[in-house]
Amino acid sequence: MAAIKHTHHDVNFDQPGKDSYELRKAGAEQMLVASSKRWMLINENSETLADAKLTPLIHKLDHKNLDLILVEGFKHEPIPRIEIYRSELGKPPLHHKDGYIIAVATPNSEDIAPQIPRLDLNNLDEIINFISAKITNI
Repeated sequence: MAAIKHTHHDVNFDQPGKDSYELRKAGAEQMLVASSKRWMLINENSETLADAKLTPLIHKLDHKNLDLILVEGFKHEPIPRIEIYRSELGKPPLHHKDGYIIAVATPNSEDIAPQIPRLDLNNLDEIINFISAKITNI
């Protein structure tokens, strides 16, 4: 399994004073940091993008051992999604306006559109079974 997370923030994975940071600031478009436990590749976009595009990022993953890619964010992409909805946050639900939402996971008995499955956010097995059934039918 792999995961891709979208953010609107200017993420910085290294710190001023570290070699990786200084090399990147000196012009390295790619910076790979490695240890015995993990490695991370930092890639500088050659141009400022309006927003990150999902497809090119998916192609960067090593697909040899992947059976599932979970994606967080990327609301502008036409992919099936599960909405995580918490009414206590005071934000309106998205499932009424987003045709790509295939289920809503919520921690309580929220009023969900009847044609959209409601998943218990606190029941991980239920969510896993739902996703498994969906990818089996692809």
